[in-house]
Amino acid sequence: MTQTPEKTYETLDWQVDADGVATVTLTRPDALNAFDLTMARELEQVFRTDARSDDVRAVVVTGSGRAFCAGIVGATIGILVSAALWQVIAPDAFEDRSLLGLFSAG
Repeated sequence: MTQTPEKTYETLDWQVDADGVATVTLTRPDALNAFDLTMARELEQVFRTDARSDDVRAVVVTGSGRAFCAGIVGATIGILVSAALWQVIAPDAFEDRSLLGLFSAG
C-alpha cells in the first residue's frame, strides 16, 4: 500500500499512512479545536468520501494543540439541529441528502 497524499482542508489535516491508517487532525488550536460549521462540513466530507477509500483501513481522530475539542461553537448547534430536523420532517424535499447540504454555499 502506498502513502496517500495529504488532503487540504481549512480546519482539518487528513493523512493516510502506508499501512492504511488515516489520521484526521482538528486544526483550530487557538479555539481549542471548537467544532464550527466549516469543521462539520469538512468532517462530513472526510467520512462520506475520503474514509471510504479502499486504501483506508482505520481512521484516528485527534486534535492539535492542548485540547482535543472544546465543544461546539454556539450558532453551529442550531444550524446542525435544524438541518437534521429538516431531513426528518421532509426527507424527500431536498435532492442533496447530506446533513449540511442545506447550508452549502453555491
